[in-house]
Amino acid sequence: TRAGDVKIKAVVTSSSSVLTCTFSDGQTSIEFVLASGDDSKDLIVVAGNDDYAHDNEGTLPRCTVTHTIVDSSGDSNYVVNTKSVLKMVVKDDDKAGISLAVEMENIWYFSKLLTFAVDEGEADTYFLKIHSKPSAGTVVRLNSQVSGESQTLFEAHPASLIFDENNWNSYQRVNITAANNQIDNVLDRENIKVVYERISTDAVYNTLIQSSPDLMVLIGVLDVDTAGFELSSSAQNVKFPTPPDNQPTPYENG
Repeated sequence: TRAGDVKIKAVVTSSSSVLTCTFSDGQTSIEFVLASGDDSKDLIVVAGNDDYAHDNEGTLPRCTVTHTIVDSSGDSNYVVNTKSVLKMVVKDDDKAGISLAVEMENIWYFSKLLTFAVDEGEADTYFLKIHSKPSAGTVVRLNSQVSGESQTLFEAHPASLIFDENNWNSYQRVNITAANNQIDNVLDRENIKVVYERISTDAVYNTLIQSSPDLMVLIGVLDVDTAGFELSSSAQNVKFPTPPDNQPTPYENG
């Protein structure tokens, strides 16, 4: 049992420049007194979210709390400036991922495969999204590769998308259009396939790309044109003047 009060200062720091560690009141420094009858003081440390997916435990950020005795006048057995250090590993809750996405009634749905059916002359939309922040100065690039169109005029725009540390949390829109080519195609339905080539300079995403399935969009384009012809008439009634008596009509002259 201590003879008197001891004042302690606690300071929390983070090993990462992009993740904050604070006490529950949002401060990084706090002073408290352990009275003679107190054995301990509960401190709550709150770790922020860095939005990065870490590939191994060695890269996980850490919160460090340093306790320092700043006043021991109440008990000379405690030496001022004595320190105690506690280090805590911050568990990663972020997971790298690349997905196709659609929105329905304000709810986002993610998938590796989407299917659409559109008529010629119509358009539709889907989105792409990555799920964690790439490291600073790196990007995730997605390039669309379209196959299957023989008579259909099909386009996926934009053809290339780039995600980086600034826009990673945005949904990027892709518009698909099947223009009306005014031709009765041999096939009444053409099956278009859009596959995304994924390239990244981020180490975590580069590893993910090597082991994850392709992103694929399948579109059935329905032909709305029908071959044929139609007849129309623009004939008009022609009236000739009445000829004088005993004169032939124009038809009688041949």
